Amino acid sequence: MNTQSTGDDEASYGKLTFRCADVDLKDCQWQTNDDTEDGVMRRVETHLREGHGLGFDDATRVLIRGAIRRPAA
Repeated sequence: MNTQSTGDDEASYGKLTFRCADVDLKDCQWQTNDDTEDGVMRRVETHLREGHGLGFDDATRVLIRGAIRRPAA
C-alpha cells in the first residue's frame, strides 16, 4: 500500500481533491489534488496501478469521478 501523497502539499484552496479512503480503500491514506479533474484522474490512475495493483476501467473512472471533491463556494 502506497500512502504517499501527491500534488501540492501547500494550501489546496480551489483545487479538486481525491482520497483513496473515500472509495472503500480505507487502509490507504493517500490523497491528491489538482486544478483540473483530468489532472486528478491521471494521478489516481497511476496510484491505483502502482500502489494497489488495480486496473482503471470505465466503472472505476465513474467511481473516482464521483469521489473527487470540489472546493466549497
